[in-house]
Amino acid sequence: MRLRRRHWGMTKPKPELVPVTDKHLLEFVENDSDFAFEMKVVAQLRGIQFECSHSGTYQDPVSDKMRQFDIRAFKQQGSHELALAVECKNLRPEAPLLLSSVPRIDSEAFHDVIVRNVTNAYSFVRVIPTVGSLSVYKPGEMVGKKTDQVMCKDGVLSSDDSSTFDKLNQAVNSCKDLVRQLVSTSAPPYVKAVVPVVVVPAGRLWQVDYALDGELVSPPRSVQRATLRLDQFWSTLSSYSEEIRYRLSHLEFVTIEALPALVDGWLGPDGFFRGHG
Repeated sequence: MRLRRRHWGMTKPKPELVPVTDKHLLEFVENDSDFAFEMKVVAQLRGIQFECSHSGTYQDPVSDKMRQFDIRAFKQQGSHELALAVECKNLRPEAPLLLSSVPRIDSEAFHDVIVRNVTNAYSFVRVIPTVGSLSVYKPGEMVGKKTDQVMCKDGVLSSDDSSTFDKLNQAVNSCKDLVRQLVSTSAPPYVKAVVPVVVVPAGRLWQVDYALDGELVSPPRSVQRATLRLDQFWSTLSSYSEEIRYRLSHLEFVTIEALPALVDGWLGPDGFFRGHG
């Protein structure tokens, strides 16, 4: 009779679950809650006189699935209106966001505005590109081409930006509804811009700069604002059934404390409405 040797394997212990108390929940809300971070961003925007819709739903124009946006914010100033599709990403210290950037070339230096011309007989809408040195996005400035969420576990560096990439996609896709809304509204103001924005906590946004030939020109550094190059447009129909195509040239990353000053600049004389009255 042959005896079979029995191998005893080491069973990995399961994490011990403990009852969650009010102290645990308070700690979560104060330090880890994405919703709490959203509320801080909403408060920032309302504090600078934006009208905000928070946590609404929309039909994703790519997947056709129902999605939830974080914030849609609108501000009118004189003859101008700025619309923001804002997503909030409560990045943790152990996984900051790094943008790899290169100098912006001439063909990338533009942004679009929606202009409604009104006459006694009728009004019509067109999209006008603002290019070169008149654009918010000027030639030669650094523009992000890649995002990484860098983590270090057991001394090994890795990157996984899938969750952040999902957030920036939501910001971009949410812009389609904003374009449609601004094109279809016939009431003033008559010059409008749409911007996708991702807001992150202070100290979690970093940038590294390269020359066009790939040489490192500036090592990673903490920044308050960085732009990511997009190649996206949304189209809608005007009241006369004409196709209106609005191009999103860039997505903005900004830390929460820098948001008010950045938006103030967008509405200022050198912002999105430069050269448009």
